[in-house]
Amino acid sequence: MIKNRFLLIFCLVFAMSGCAGNKMALTKGKSDINLTKKSIALLSVRISNQYKPNRQLELLSVVICPQSEPNCRHDFLSNPGSPYKPYKREKKHFNEYLLSYELESGTYNIDGLYTTYRIPTLTSGFGYTKLNLKTEIKPNSISYLGHLDITLREKKNNAEISAGSDTPFIDQSIAGFSSGTFDVVVEDKFDEDMKSFISEYPALKKVKVEKSILPLTPKEAVDASKVEEPATPVADAKVKEPTASNEAVTATAAPVATAAPVAANAPVVTTENLAPVDVKQNETKSIPKEAVRNLLTKWVTSWKSGDMKTYRSCYASNFHSKEMDLSAWISHKAAVRQNSKNINIRIDNLQISAGVNTAVAVFTQYYNSSILNSKSKKKLELRKISDEWKIYREIM
Repeated sequence: MIKNRFLLIFCLVFAMSGCAGNKMALTKGKSDINLTKKSIALLSVRISNQYKPNRQLELLSVVICPQSEPNCRHDFLSNPGSPYKPYKREKKHFNEYLLSYELESGTYNIDGLYTTYRIPTLTSGFGYTKLNLKTEIKPNSISYLGHLDITLREKKNNAEISAGSDTPFIDQSIAGFSSGTFDVVVEDKFDEDMKSFISEYPALKKVKVEKSILPLTPKEAVDASKVEEPATPVADAKVKEPTASNEAVTATAAPVATAAPVAANAPVVTTENLAPVDVKQNETKSIPKEAVRNLLTKWVTSWKSGDMKTYRSCYASNFHSKEMDLSAWISHKAAVRQNSKNINIRIDNLQISAGVNTAVAVFTQYYNSSILNSKSKKKLELRKISDEWKIYREIM
């Protein structure tokens, strides 16, 4: 344990020394982007401390290694010796970053990233999450690599990889590094992220940005193949199985599973046919998806009936959506519910992609009431907290 601690400190000293540190490839105020010598890779990162929400983490550095240097610990810092500057932050929820790297063409491995939690003049704690994600950089190009959603949560057992040193010194325990682990989700948020990048760096409007989403490594691809498809919710309903893609990858300390696109012929789900799972099904390998399906049953039914206590229980305590935390979200929904009559909800094309502790549910929602008739595509991101699935984020 002590050895691991010294190794971590050594790596961080090297990372913070500035020996290999470079500024971000994109800077504000520039009207043109020069691609004659090198290419540019774009990556967005969101870091959330779910374990100790009052102690949100900062991104310190990203370790990017050329394939020709498999043991490298080079990183590209925006400001060597300091954390990156967040593009967006929500107190007690997350810090989000827009990163750009100037790279030679070739194959690279995003080995991992360092995070930190600092109390000025008192202590600084550091954590590391292994990524091992490979990408190909084309000559004279700008590539969007995807979005990394990094979440620190409490470890369930000692088999899980610690976010930092196992030794519970104050710098490692105060933010939860010693007793926590990182979950990593790789997502394709091209449209959303490019709007953010262009708002910060308008010069991107003049160039072509290609999608090159970070892929699964062979180990994760094997793990992903073990994820069961959702069970058919109603008798005789037929589901068209989707093909795996790189749209969302879930993992514990490394990416594990891939979210599937919405199937064209998926069954219709309503409060009537989204039936609770039979107890016997809990003995099958599809437990995560069945548990998520049960949560959706409770979520839809409680909203339709106006049972706001049960409805609230479907959400994680650190839930956030549309700049609202859980309390603000429930107050908003309660006001909507109070002014609505004859509420009816129908869910079509439900697809669930579930890992061990994270899941994504994507569906089309038909909502009808006395004040609103709408059809919208909805995405729910879920986390397993104390053996219960909770909605962590809701995206329309």
